[in-house]
Amino acid sequence: MTATDTTPAKSPSWIWLLILGILLTVGGLMCLFNPLASTFTALILAGATFMAAGIIQLIAAVADKEDSTGSRILGALLGLVLVVFAISLMRHPLAGIVSLTLLVAILFLISGLVRVILGFQLRPTTGWVFVLISGIISIVLSIMVFNNMPEIAAGLLGILLGVDLLSSGITTLLMAFGVRSLAKG
Repeated sequence: MTATDTTPAKSPSWIWLLILGILLTVGGLMCLFNPLASTFTALILAGATFMAAGIIQLIAAVADKEDSTGSRILGALLGLVLVVFAISLMRHPLAGIVSLTLLVAILFLISGLVRVILGFQLRPTTGWVFVLISGIISIVLSIMVFNNMPEIAAGLLGILLGVDLLSSGITTLLMAFGVRSLAKG
């Protein structure tokens, strides 16, 4: 491929979608095969992410001498809240799992709504219905969590992550093949 070759048929962009679709699908299957381990893994990753974000926020608040004092104080408070939340997640894993499960339910609801809207916007193109179905699945999963909390939090988070990753993976694979077929003309 030369530098002037920009036709979609010769562009590898669909390959990146294919790789992403495969990774999402495999990740979804792994979560479904071991939902309890997936739930605890998600808890550990979330705790580590919140801890890192909090520490970075605290460092930025202290190091940035150009911001106003009020802005630096708010930044430091946000960093402190993130660090405390991370410690709480790791010290109280069951409560953390319930909290994360509720957070995931909210995120599923939001991402589902976005995919439903995107599905309707993509309506004239091939595969739009798969984006729509993926969004509907996320919304249904979100409603299921809200209706059955907190009893089902321990294993459900891993199952929900698996189903959502699997749904997103299959949708992304279909989009990759759609982009490839459009590129071929």
